[in-house]
Amino acid sequence: MRKKLITFIAFLISVCFIFSSFMGCNIVTTNNERDMKQVVATVKISDAENARKDEITKRDLIMLYMNYGYYYVQQMDYTYERVFNILLDNLISSKILLQYVLIEKGAETSAEENAWDAVTYLSEDQKIEAEYNTIKSMNNLIDGYEVKENVKKYETFGGDVRTVPENAAKEEVTVAEMTAYVNKYGEHGADVGAAGSTRYKAYNKLLKYLDVNKLLGDAKTLKDSEYYDLTLKNNQESLFIEDYEHGYQTAMRKEITFANLAAAYSEMYAAQKNDIYDVAAFESAIESASATNPVVYTPYTGYVYVYNLLLGANDNQTALIGKLDKDKLTDDEYYDARNIILKSTTVKDLRSSWILSGYDFDYATLKFTGDYAFLEDSIPFKGTVELVNDAEKVAAKEEDAVYRVTDTKEFGLNEFIEFMNGYVYSAAVTEKPATDKYIYKIYDMDDSKVNADFDARINELLFAFSTDSGSLNTYKGYLVSPEPEIGGSETYVKEFANAGRLFLTENLGNKSCIIVATDYGYHVMFFSEALNANTDYETLVEYLNAIESKSFNAEKWQEELTALIENWYNDDTDTTSYLYTITDLISDASNKLSRKEDEIVNKYKNDDKRVVRYTERYKDLLEM
Repeated sequence: MRKKLITFIAFLISVCFIFSSFMGCNIVTTNNERDMKQVVATVKISDAENARKDEITKRDLIMLYMNYGYYYVQQMDYTYERVFNILLDNLISSKILLQYVLIEKGAETSAEENAWDAVTYLSEDQKIEAEYNTIKSMNNLIDGYEVKENVKKYETFGGDVRTVPENAAKEEVTVAEMTAYVNKYGEHGADVGAAGSTRYKAYNKLLKYLDVNKLLGDAKTLKDSEYYDLTLKNNQESLFIEDYEHGYQTAMRKEITFANLAAAYSEMYAAQKNDIYDVAAFESAIESASATNPVVYTPYTGYVYVYNLLLGANDNQTALIGKLDKDKLTDDEYYDARNIILKSTTVKDLRSSWILSGYDFDYATLKFTGDYAFLEDSIPFKGTVELVNDAEKVAAKEEDAVYRVTDTKEFGLNEFIEFMNGYVYSAAVTEKPATDKYIYKIYDMDDSKVNADFDARINELLFAFSTDSGSLNTYKGYLVSPEPEIGGSETYVKEFANAGRLFLTENLGNKSCIIVATDYGYHVMFFSEALNANTDYETLVEYLNAIESKSFNAEKWQEELTALIENWYNDDTDTTSYLYTITDLISDASNKLSRKEDEIVNKYKNDDKRVVRYTERYKDLLEM
């Protein structure tokens, strides 16, 4: 089962609760329990006698306001009237869609007593998942209140928040793990902690907050609260709707054949061949290239993609380099002087913010996992991490771990290069003589001398150590163009651009590395891809075979497409493959689903017989 991330709404709930501790986001002040139960709208789209009729209460509006409506008032300066009308429209739309899918499931003609209840159609695994998601969100709310030993998660970190990978390996949460989690916290609906602990105090703060906002009812525990029940019901209905959405999108994809994909690809190829009529047009095309829009027609050569791992100069080095007088020094003299300054370059792990922000982290190995690593053999955090809370409780999984980074290892330049080579290459590096004084090292390497998952290892290094944030989450890295004509300008600083071209002019292997000095520090440049003149992939078969290292024909790729569609939502589906990308693009399944859902909602929402609004009952909210 694919890991379910905390939804945007759940995140905003936690934000609201966190801020409410300081700002008082209690919207309910004079409204009593009876007032909160008033029905402000009803939705019934079926004429069947036994059809479901959803009643939307004033309480539902208040709850949704606390979830995310609050954000629009405080951050976007919306009026309360506008926000509550938007919230009611959203609630009505969701009920229309829910009832529509229930009708699709046969609820109108079913004799089953619970035919109009979404949970009836969920598998046992989905029921566990809904409960898991609910308890997880409850614990996240309590996290927002909790302060462990007076140390907040961000309190000890003064550096920049590190970008996280977009295409990392996704961590899975199995049904067994979800079940264990539910069994562990299910009695109270969350981790309540020991009496007198900070967790216990935070839990009770949450109960008080729910009580103030009329969402606790007569309950004494979070599990028995109306808020918990509503959240669980919403999660169950969300999974029910998700099943429908997956089924609808799968049907859209099944209408696509490999011949359809090949035809669309041929149109793209022909368009590129027509549009790329000179160097400027070609450069424009490759500069805007992406995973969904690759350049497959290459009439020019001399272009190369490189990954850039910047070991940045510190403030003192930058100041010393700035004092060098370029007007009085030759290029070689300037490079010699700068090299002396940069030899003292040090390198540190830049992922401290990941640890302090509670990202997936294995304290025993100091490795990041799941959404924050590219492969199992990820780079351990290079520093000292201290567990802030009780180690025994963390080991027993009675508490989520909270850490403090007490020290970060400082590599010397050559020490780091040695570490880097050991991580990336499986054989001793083959060093070539430097061609210019700004070149520090050239390693001529090919496929036979690298560890598996070369690109993933490079990305691990970039996210851990590169001080160039622009190098993270890029498409194939940076593109270096041929040397400009006289009067033309370089895209990058001269030394970086010249070094990039050496991958082509020196005939270096396709896993090679060049370390070059610039005023910014040392750039560790790894070869990514070269664009060669007249390398044309006229057909989709040719292109897929080239990038996947296959020798399939169209019939075999049709088999691959069929299997991909059948396993689209499986955990091990390669969502970065071009076959996945072009199938998603051509099928347009997501947009078709959006249009379909809009069509369903628009059919009923303005029908006074299907949807009834009682504006007077929530007029006080509109006039706040």
